[in-house]
Amino acid sequence: MTRSLFRPRAVAAALAVAAAVCVPMANGPASASPVTAVAPAAAKPSAPRPVPAGLPRSALLISGDRVVAGSSIAVIPASGADRAGADLELSFASRHYVIPSDAVPYLGRGLDMSLFDVGAVAGLERGGALPVRISYFGRAPRLPGVTITGASGHTASGYLTAASARVFGAALARQFASDRSRGGYGADGMFADGVRIGLAGTAAPPPAAPRSAYPMHTLTVDGTDSSGHPDTGDLVLVANVNNPGLFGESFDAINDFYKGTAKFSVPAGTYWAVGIFSPGVGVSFGGARPRPGPADSATRVVALTQFTISADRTVRADARTATSKMTVAVPRPAIPAIATLTIGRISAGGQSYEVGVTPVLNAVLYVNPTRHPPADGTLQAFSAMQLDSPATAVSPYQYYANIKDPKGIIPPQNFQLSAASLATVHENLYADVPGTGSFIAFSLIPGEPGSTAVLPRLAVPGRDTLYLSTGGGSFAWQGIYTQDYSSVSGGQMGAWARYRPGQVATEDWNAYPLHTAPNVDVSGDALNGDMIVSANRSGNVLTLAFMPFTDSVPGHLGAGYTPVGAGTVSGTYQIRQNGTTIASGSALNSPGIPTGEIYQQATPSPKPSVISFTLTARRTGRQSTLSTATATTWTWRSAHESGATVPPWWYCSFASNHNCAAQPLLMLRYAVRGLGLDGAAPPGAQSLAVTAGQLPLAAAQKVTKVTVQVSVNDGGTWASAAVTGSGGSYRARFTTPAGRYVTLRVTAADAAGGQVSETITRAYATAS
Repeated sequence: MTRSLFRPRAVAAALAVAAAVCVPMANGPASASPVTAVAPAAAKPSAPRPVPAGLPRSALLISGDRVVAGSSIAVIPASGADRAGADLELSFASRHYVIPSDAVPYLGRGLDMSLFDVGAVAGLERGGALPVRISYFGRAPRLPGVTITGASGHTASGYLTAASARVFGAALARQFASDRSRGGYGADGMFADGVRIGLAGTAAPPPAAPRSAYPMHTLTVDGTDSSGHPDTGDLVLVANVNNPGLFGESFDAINDFYKGTAKFSVPAGTYWAVGIFSPGVGVSFGGARPRPGPADSATRVVALTQFTISADRTVRADARTATSKMTVAVPRPAIPAIATLTIGRISAGGQSYEVGVTPVLNAVLYVNPTRHPPADGTLQAFSAMQLDSPATAVSPYQYYANIKDPKGIIPPQNFQLSAASLATVHENLYADVPGTGSFIAFSLIPGEPGSTAVLPRLAVPGRDTLYLSTGGGSFAWQGIYTQDYSSVSGGQMGAWARYRPGQVATEDWNAYPLHTAPNVDVSGDALNGDMIVSANRSGNVLTLAFMPFTDSVPGHLGAGYTPVGAGTVSGTYQIRQNGTTIASGSALNSPGIPTGEIYQQATPSPKPSVISFTLTARRTGRQSTLSTATATTWTWRSAHESGATVPPWWYCSFASNHNCAAQPLLMLRYAVRGLGLDGAAPPGAQSLAVTAGQLPLAAAQKVTKVTVQVSVNDGGTWASAAVTGSGGSYRARFTTPAGRYVTLRVTAADAAGGQVSETITRAYATAS
């Protein structure tokens, strides 16, 4: 099972293909930012290097694309570049790659696979810059978009920024177009004089499974475009049905047609193939390609679900056989934003290999339906479409239509969803500064490898409505609110949740005050994957993992130690035992953790003692005017607990779950009565609800006292609020003038001697 700080998904190795990037070969900007999510492959890291979790953090690829790392891996292709073809997403051997198709021919011939390794890139990008290493013969090269910082011998170091990576990506697309017409790659242009580019400080990925012991055969796939001509430039993928590790889990399983053919060298066995024909990409030979019409603007998927190789063989992928257009009829007027077909090929022994195809130029997708299940193993297809409200809608909404197709076949792609089959979720999106944000939902469907969405541009603060497929209650959804659209930052990520058909729900996102929060299990089962107990003791190892700037909805996780937009973030931690510091430092230096949470460990004495943990977080920037800083200190009694356990979907540390016990930290949640979506409450009488209770899985203790102090001058002076309540639920009342920032200091104590004190600077505001 993959170990992550928060909510990973563990599945078999998968390959997803997002067909056609934002722009055809001609030119012109994209109209939407597509996002394709692929769940991480199963792995057991021995060190704290989890698949990125928490609020999505974008990582820069050399092509200018952004990878958004959350519970899934999401991809936002660079817009405005002259890009062609498809983006390829590979997940195998615990590594996850996102490779634009115009980069595929240069792998090993100019570009190293490390440049597209999501985990490696996320861990190395600093301040929006991607560090690279370059080897060459002769003089140091001048590469589009690459800033060289040093050169020695035949090796140089440098970096790319988000803007310059788009320059490199556009140059790569032009190089690809030029080299494709000649049928040769990596010998001239940017890659002349032996230029090879890789990610700085990383080792090459492990090689594919050796096949030298197997007799090899030539598989030729003939490709015919939608005009009936031999195809050049479109993609075909081939994989072994019974052992994709033998052939399928490396880039040599992907090829592009040239003058109507694509060739593979494969061992004998049972195979399947998928041809992806993208609009404006392929070049016909034997006749001019006609001007694209409505049908020619479609992405066409041709699945050859089974064929056997025992000698050299030729199979055919004909785009004209993809005759079924994916359509979804929904109750309200809606415009298709993105469509996805995912085909999972499962061997008789249970090995699964998935290919997903997502047109991102538009939502027009044609498929070749199949009538009969494959003879060897089986097949499972999933159809999905996101539909957005028209521009004339008073309030925005999206439909997320996910369909699990009949097992064994790819059916005609015409679907209709009734209001009674959908769940309706109204989303309240809080933001302290007006701007453009986004809200998307990822699906978790039994057997499905991932999900796809387009980031809609939403005015924030504001409201959005989602209509979600429920699968009769078996589907689960995860909402992600992005406060800043351009940087994909800020906001909150929710837990996976199931909805009933016809259910109507409302959820608040980023409601102030924002504070430091733990992991919370809202489903009571393994739906959210393995979750770390935010304060735990495994033997004599104390592990602490928290996320600052989180709202008070259980299961939400905030931005943590990642900036919002162009802002900055900082923080410190200190762990003390009986008053003596045993660990301290910057909260941003959690080892191997590329996301915004803190993950720190200490080794207290095995004897019973008093532990205190202080965590600070501060952020600046135009979009961070509220809840700008927090300082929280927890104090509790701790000791080694032999035989302690937690439910199997929880764990204590990456290294060990032996004698795993949750620590009894007191946690706080808040709700301001009358708070507007802009984080401002009416002036005058204020009412603040405070909830206090133990960390999830820790033994409950009676809360004995809660106090609230208020400052309207950033902590210069304080006034005590009147607090009433009991049993963990309290209400503080005080008066605040108009146009002020309200800073809060809340303390709580329990009967076992535990205490918490939390200060939130500029927690919320009063309206002027």
